Amino acid sequence: MDFNAITSAIASAYASTQEFLFSNVVGPILYQFDLMSWAEDVFDGIDWFLFGCIQIFLIIVLLRTWERLASAEKQERFAKSSRADVIYTLFHRVMFIALSGFFLEIASMLHDFRFDRLNVESWWPGVSSIPAVSFFNLLGATRFC
Repeated sequence: MDFNAITSAIASAYASTQEFLFSNVVGPILYQFDLMSWAEDVFDGIDWFLFGCIQIFLIIVLLRTWERLASAEKQERFAKSSRADVIYTLFHRVMFIALSGFFLEIASMLHDFRFDRLNVESWWPGVSSIPAVSFFNLLGATRFC
């Protein structure tokens, strides 16, 4: 079984779905309302939307199946706490899509003023670029946040 062929087929199907949604659904709406200047941002937004749909699908299929087979505690079929999780996940995804352009704009403006992104690999050059060291640095940094 060739793993590269499988990943290539999945990537091709994903890209085709993104192109189909843009050219047949979203693109005509942008054209109708004279918003074609937003086409590139909306195309990227469709990518985030599809990725979010895949995440939600995997959560529903894999985690709910796992929970049914080996649950830690008995739950009703769709408990209020589960509904809250679903609503939070959808809200988080929508807000991420809505605000990602805003934060990208802020990052762009900060870059213009020579502010670089703070990343774990720059904390201790040469050493913190090792994946295990970077992981423990990040783990330690999140404990203080």
